[in-house]
Amino acid sequence: MTSHVSQHSHNLANLLRLAQVCLLTALICLCAAPLASADELEAARLDQSERIKRLQDIAINTDGWYMNMAGMQSSISRSGLQTAGYSALQKDMLEVMRDLAENPNNRLALNRLEIIKDRVENRILANLDAGYLYATGVYIDMLQDIAPDSEKVALYRQQVADIKAFNELSRKFDQALAENRLSAPKDNCASYYLQQMRQLQFADADKIAEVESRLSASQQIALNG
Repeated sequence: MTSHVSQHSHNLANLLRLAQVCLLTALICLCAAPLASADELEAARLDQSERIKRLQDIAINTDGWYMNMAGMQSSISRSGLQTAGYSALQKDMLEVMRDLAENPNNRLALNRLEIIKDRVENRILANLDAGYLYATGVYIDMLQDIAPDSEKVALYRQQVADIKAFNELSRKFDQALAENRLSAPKDNCASYYLQQMRQLQFADADKIAEVESRLSASQQIALNG
């Protein structure tokens, strides 16, 4: 516990030092560009501030958007959303959308929207990694609202679909293995489910290898009688 607190304090200290360096860099840039417009100066300040927030997000999970604690693993997949962080991000997005509805060329709003998009994508990837598929889906919906033409939306949705399909195929594979249905019947056996897993675009290679190993071991036992 003491080690954990010490490490957490060390992370916070590093973040504060990083924030000071980033802010100092921003001030130098602002002073070096006296002819920039007020909107450009504000956009630069906001960009620097948001980059610091994103570093804090990743390093110490300040808004709780990604939870991978042991106690959370068995909880409902919505746990990745049960935080103030999601609400705050959604509020930021809606504010920017309103600004752009009034003026689509609002440079400051466009800059903020790009930053929000990056943060949403970070959350999609983190929730995918943690296995929080419900939370992932909600953030994918948010990304689609921000960038409806982004090809990444379809890729993320396919990744979620493949994870769900893999989990279901794994369940059927386990049942077939337990009932010694290794290669028959043709479309309801362990070999068939393994083949279906291999066809998934985003199948986890390590998990596929594990399934192959289990099937091979069962087949060897069956051959040896």
